Amino acid sequence: MKLACGETIIPKDTFKEKIQFLESAGYEGIDLVGAGLKERLEEVEDIISKSKIKVGAIYSRLQYPILSSDIREREIAIEQLKASENQRDRG
Repeated sequence: MKLACGETIIPKDTFKEKIQFLESAGYEGIDLVGAGLKERLEEVEDIISKSKIKVGAIYSRLQYPILSSDIREREIAIEQLKASENQRDRG
């Protein structure tokens, strides 16, 4: 089993500082928050590729329930799931 930590509880400001902290503390992985990941994916991939830390999981929070009675809300939830799947496929 690998030791990983959720990025929101790491006591550092920048993503690079968080990765450096995890490495120095002996962690092997980080669990990322999916919300906003698309916008910072290039930075995350660059920093991760230069470290020993691996991505263990990507947590997703949907804006709307996938079983909403409102069709537009369901469509948005499905779009968010697809975006999460695309991020997962990138590594």
